[in-house]
Amino acid sequence: YHKAWYNRGIALGNLGRNEEAIASYDRAVAIKPDYHEAWYNRGIALGNLGRNEEAIASYDKVLEIKPDYSYAWHNRGSSLRDLGKHEEAIASYDKAVNIKPDYYYSWNGRGNSLRNLGRYEEAITSYDKALKYNPDYYYSWNNRGWALEHLDRYEEAIISYKRALQINPRFLDALNGLGWVLCELDRHEEAFAVYDIALEIDLNSSCTWNNRGWALGKLGRYKEAISAYDKALETDFTGDFASWFNRGWTLDKLQKYEEATFNYDKAFLSGIEKIGETQLLKIFFKFFSKLSEDEQELIDTVFSRELESLTKKQELEKQEIYARIRAFLLRITKIREDIPKEEWQKSHNDFAKNIDSYLM
Repeated sequence: YHKAWYNRGIALGNLGRNEEAIASYDRAVAIKPDYHEAWYNRGIALGNLGRNEEAIASYDKVLEIKPDYSYAWHNRGSSLRDLGKHEEAIASYDKAVNIKPDYYYSWNGRGNSLRNLGRYEEAITSYDKALKYNPDYYYSWNNRGWALEHLDRYEEAIISYKRALQINPRFLDALNGLGWVLCELDRHEEAFAVYDIALEIDLNSSCTWNNRGWALGKLGRYKEAISAYDKALETDFTGDFASWFNRGWTLDKLQKYEEATFNYDKAFLSGIEKIGETQLLKIFFKFFSKLSEDEQELIDTVFSRELESLTKKQELEKQEIYARIRAFLLRITKIREDIPKEEWQKSHNDFAKNIDSYLM
């Protein structure tokens, strides 16, 4: 009867009824405890519900029974990655590709964990492995572009994004990545053309509206930029850190300080809630380190103003967040002042990779 319960679980899983599927797999393994296929699919159902710790426990049961089951190692890696446990995820992906070297999904997942650790060169090597085994896997072309972008290797990133789009012209992630890199290279008209294509595909893409706003802001078209951020926030009002922050930054440029303050509040608190302080500071580092001295002075003024306001309100939790971010940005400025210009890029990458040691 264990096979009947197992098949029932598969059918329920295919219908998206994951809780019921898990119950069926439980019945199957109660009858046959070494039924590794049931443990494996139980892990998938748990993962679909976001219950990653339990999913990992299921995959561990699979691997006790069948240690060379590469798919279980892969899924275990993906669950660990979703929990932010990237070093452990990489170890699981390594197990998967040692057993099945041509499993490009594992090379791609491994690359994503490396990328999330700031190990961009190693990530690119993993994406290259994925593409060796499946040159049409556009997710890896896109992810490779993203890693190259973070190394400021923009021309190479453009090539990767374009390869992704040759395979899937409607892939929004690649369109947004391509537009962003073009904007960084001051090729704004090309960037706008890319964003127009993205919005034809999905008019409610908050990422595209945010990126379009940033491009408009770089051109000094601040009112149009705010309209673009408003569009972004219409579709993701509750917590899009980037759009709130960029909107506040633009309002600062227009000397609308009170409105800017509200936007910064929304940005920082939603950022802390959604991605955590360390990841938030990584984003700030990348943003702040590329600003001109005048722009750095402006953002220091912003944080000083926010701290004064928060002290008056006695909102100690917010005050601490602003104080930490401001101190962090001032530290970046000092580091940048102490490093010759030609050495800044290497230090930029090293700092981003080892950012935890700089947090106070």
